[in-house]
Amino acid sequence: MRRNKTFLFVPGDSGRKIESARGINGGAVILDLEDGVAEGQKKLALQNVQTVASTITNTELWVRLNQIPRAEEEFEQLKGQENIKGFWIPKAEPASCKNLISTISKQGKKVGVLIETAKGYVQRNELLGIEGVTHVQLGQYDLAGDLGIQLESPVTKTALSALRLEIAIAARANQLEGVVGPVSANFKDLEKFNSSCEELVQLGYDARACIHPDQIPVVHKAFTPSPEQVDWASAILNRFKKQTSLGSGAYVEEDGSMADAATVRTARSILGRAED
Repeated sequence: MRRNKTFLFVPGDSGRKIESARGINGGAVILDLEDGVAEGQKKLALQNVQTVASTITNTELWVRLNQIPRAEEEFEQLKGQENIKGFWIPKAEPASCKNLISTISKQGKKVGVLIETAKGYVQRNELLGIEGVTHVQLGQYDLAGDLGIQLESPVTKTALSALRLEIAIAARANQLEGVVGPVSANFKDLEKFNSSCEELVQLGYDARACIHPDQIPVVHKAFTPSPEQVDWASAILNRFKKQTSLGSGAYVEEDGSMADAATVRTARSILGRAED
């Protein structure tokens, strides 16, 4: 199964940025109808998506809808667009978006939910367990606003790592296709962005949302296993296969570490990410 490593947000009301997005190969583009579009431009953004959806072919196309109930009206106008792979639902909470998730899924589209509210976070297991949800994304700027906290404070930074991990665990428990890391508003500090990408990889994330094309190669590098990691994973699988053929379920590596089925799962995960 192909997994996108990048999800690039593109404001639906910006013809120039949509045109630029056509040149992106691989990953996914999210044409945005919500936060990236001013209230007075939302009608134009929806019209643009209806017009250009069929022309974006080099990359997987998603759309971020507005909040319910407007999202339901927007989906009705976009559901016939075959080139749209999936839809993101913002401020997602189980009670409010369950029906929309079902409606989108029945149309053969993927459904991504954005956890951006305290209630959405607390109810994450119920939310991600709704039939039809395929992806989850943490919207930490909106969540911070809902909680009234400062993202850049040292205390918050430490706490957010635990929060991100809990979302990744909930996603795995519900067998979602993609766990997408939050955007970074500072698209110029790519060194800092890379560090945060590497942290997300360690927390079990598959991909990262971006707001600028310059962030895309950084994400691809961070979320792609290094040649050394691939060699290690391949060697683990080969040795484990040999050991199990001899009747051993676990064995000791040359460095003294124990290798067993859990080690093999890690190795397979690395090789799977290398193939995406």
